[in-house]
Parts: sequence; C-alpha cells; structure tokens
Amino acid sequence: MSETINDTGEGTSLHAPVARLLRPLVRLFVARGITFPALTNLLRELYVNVAEYDFALQGKEQTDSRVSLLTGIHRKEVRRLRGAGAPVSAVPAVVSRTSRIIARWLADPAFTDPDGRPLALR
Repeated sequence: MSETINDTGEGTSLHAPVARLLRPLVRLFVARGITFPALTNLLRELYVNVAEYDFALQGKEQTDSRVSLLTGIHRKEVRRLRGAGAPVSAVPAVVSRTSRIIARWLADPAFTDPDGRPLALR
C-alpha cells in the first residue's frame, strides 16, 4: 500500500493544501516538544479508529483486513490496535529537557527568522 501522499493522482492534488494545514500544527507540536515518533503513534491509532468506525460498511463486520486496506497499516498492527480498543492516547507527559530546548529553538518566534527558520544561536 502506498506510504506517501504523492503516489496517487488524488494524493498529488491534496499535497499542497494538506501541507498548508499541517504546517501550523507541526510548528505547535515542535514548540510543545511533541516528537515525530509520538505523533506517528497517535496518527496510527487515529487512522485505525477512523477506518474502523467511520468507514464501516452497513450490515457488515469491519475486519482487520479491510481496516488495513483503508489505512495502509499492516494487518498485524491493526489487530493489535483494535485489540487494545484503538485508544486515542495522549502525548507522553514526560519529554526530555533536550527535546524541549530544541523544540523551543526551532519554533519560538524569539529564536526564528520571519520565515520561521531557526536563527543561529550565539
């Protein structure tokens, strides 16, 4: 299954708008110390949850295989997440001090140029 948004004609047309929508969110995540691995875990859970409940076929049981086809997430991982109730977990409360410092440097307007790129530190 495709893992990038650019692989299909429909995905290509969505790439720019999705990037515009996600940029402020990613900026917020970085500023708050939410790491990429934590975000991917959350997204994986959300994809399974949405596919399971929002894309169920009327009168048919939603299967791991169907959820896997809809999301691109491996069937074994779908089974694990559905077995756990596919909870929408919170971002870990404990984020390392180093991650918080780097996130602040990358996102705080006091440490970024007008385009949002981090400035060199003294």
